[in-house]
Amino acid sequence: IVEGTGASQLALGPGHVPGTGLPGRPGNFVVAAHDVTAGNPFLHLRILHKPDKIYIRTRNYLYKYVVTSERVVKYTDVGVEYPVPGHPRQAPSRARITLITCTPVTLAFTPWRIVVTGELVRASARK
Repeated sequence: IVEGTGASQLALGPGHVPGTGLPGRPGNFVVAAHDVTAGNPFLHLRILHKPDKIYIRTRNYLYKYVVTSERVVKYTDVGVEYPVPGHPRQAPSRARITLITCTPVTLAFTPWRIVVTGELVRASARK
């Protein structure tokens, strides 16, 4: 996962949406990626469903999230990126993850996004 979601960052792979949370911390760690190009990282995002697992590995920790929802939204629905998705003024008390990609699979613009959300269930130090 790279920092940022500009064209040059997403050409490398999934990007952490600037201004959103970090893994394992209260808030919403939002990651966006193309479904095709850059190795097709989110090509199969649509098959994730409750209670599938999402693992994020950093230099020092392994984070395990469980999928809590999946849906399709308009590309303008930025509420999915709030610290508490859908609640712009609510302070976060849990660590969440949100994965976003375009739908349907295409190289052209589409106004729809697949959004998969999850909650942290475990963080463990890497050995």
